[in-house]
Amino acid sequence: MVETRKVNMAKLLIVEDSKFFSSLLVKKVESELGIPVIAVPNMAGAKSAIAKMKDDFFLALLDLTLPDAQDGEIVEYIRSEKIPSVVFTGTFSEEMREDILAKDVIDYVTKDSPSSVEYLLSLVNRIWNNRDLTAMVVDDSRTARKMIARYLARYQFHVLEAADGKEALALADAS
Repeated sequence: MVETRKVNMAKLLIVEDSKFFSSLLVKKVESELGIPVIAVPNMAGAKSAIAKMKDDFFLALLDLTLPDAQDGEIVEYIRSEKIPSVVFTGTFSEEMREDILAKDVIDYVTKDSPSSVEYLLSLVNRIWNNRDLTAMVVDDSRTARKMIARYLARYQFHVLEAADGKEALALADAS
């Protein structure tokens, strides 16, 4: 049995250089979802916030182009800190989207309409609520089981793994 544990993190990190978009997200997340937010305008601010409270962040919303990280370096940095992230950007590129999603980013969202803000709120809420849920992956293929478990863990599910039904029932009884 392999168990993927999640850290009990409680804040959302927003890294966004647009004051308007950042304040809109902060206001909506805090008032509509009741989730505390730390918002910073650049990569330097993200590094400072993470240095002070790394274990407090359950998710980061990242602008892809920042004044001090023009080429999306923030994605690699947040990934190296093992904080799940969602990238949002003002421009859409299928090639860039595929490249970003290959880096274990949860989603790539364009800031092109009011519905994109609502989508981000919905996504943040789902991930916030997933922290209280357990998913069990049962598969005799270790490779398939690990792949699915890693995907579910990215979405903040507490993940249990079992190689067969008998092991799954034992895990279920123990939970």
